[in-house]
Amino acid sequence: MKIVVLVESSNGDYDAMANTVKEEDPVLIDTSCCEEAKEYRCLRQAVETFSRSDNTIMLARFSGNESISRNLGDQLSEMILTLSDNKNSIYYTGCPVNLFSDIVSIFERGDLIHGNAT
Repeated sequence: MKIVVLVESSNGDYDAMANTVKEEDPVLIDTSCCEEAKEYRCLRQAVETFSRSDNTIMLARFSGNESISRNLGDQLSEMILTLSDNKNSIYYTGCPVNLFSDIVSIFERGDLIHGNAT
């Protein structure tokens, strides 16, 4: 099973998340400075390439555009989770680094596969 995490956050938080999974050889991408159409195309292509790879975790820093996240989720078969430190976002979480770490721990234990996530 593979997991794609889209995150709207500061460079520091993104770097901390990437450091959390560095031993997992994650796919890392930052499209946060792209305009919407280009960002969507880049993320879609990256997820499609990731799907064919041996990697299990992809972490993408993106603009936080809700339509991009929604369209990727609708169009692609990988599990896509979206986190944001923006209080105005529907994906807002107060501690994205901690939540990301928890999600990765659950994922690595296999609890998501077996339906045991709490």
